[in-house]
Amino acid sequence: MNSRLVYAAPATLLALVALGLAIAGFLSTKKNLAVAPDTQERVETTVASAPAYRYLLATRGVLQGQALSADAFVTVLSDNPLPEAIGAEEAPFGAAVKTAIMSGELLTASKLEPNSLLQRLVAPGYQALAIPLDDVAGVGGLLRPGDRVDVNASFRRSDKANPAAVRLLRNVMVIAVKGVTQDGSSAGDDAHQRNNTVVLEVPEGKVPDVLLASAEGQLRLAAIAAPEGKTGWA
Repeated sequence: MNSRLVYAAPATLLALVALGLAIAGFLSTKKNLAVAPDTQERVETTVASAPAYRYLLATRGVLQGQALSADAFVTVLSDNPLPEAIGAEEAPFGAAVKTAIMSGELLTASKLEPNSLLQRLVAPGYQALAIPLDDVAGVGGLLRPGDRVDVNASFRRSDKANPAAVRLLRNVMVIAVKGVTQDGSSAGDDAHQRNNTVVLEVPEGKVPDVLLASAEGQLRLAAIAAPEGKTGWA
């Protein structure tokens, strides 16, 4: 009888150890199951909080000069920032469009900037006026975009009349010489070779005077050191 107990003791001990391991494994699995939903919730929260960029897409065309209107756009989302695109919250509704927007295009900063070279170069209240250019009018060929000049006109009514000269404008900005602007922009090599003019920034109210003087006499430009202040007239 005692011999049977001796042989049965190791088996009983092994059974108890196995039972203990099974209970420990069950408790560990239950703990993992309890943590898993929280981990999944954190992952879902991280995905949901990923940044989304909001932009405006035109649903119809907006012509140059028209004001931006909210009803002409719909909001679209992007996972990544788009260069030049204006955020939906930053759209300057009411501002005039400088470059036409086609249906299906994103609202970008370039659409609110002048597409015309002259629009970017000519200040409000002034006009770009081209006059014929020769070695005399062009200050011996030394005139360059960005220079400041006085505009003078000379007249000779007849062979007997004494010639007259008058200063029409002073401190005028030279916008372009032979079609080339200060930043090097031009209409192309062929246009540059054919374009023998100088373009001046002239006050709107003085344009007729310059045109009349050009038709009745000869215009001459005198390069000057730019004084303070904007363009004036004599």
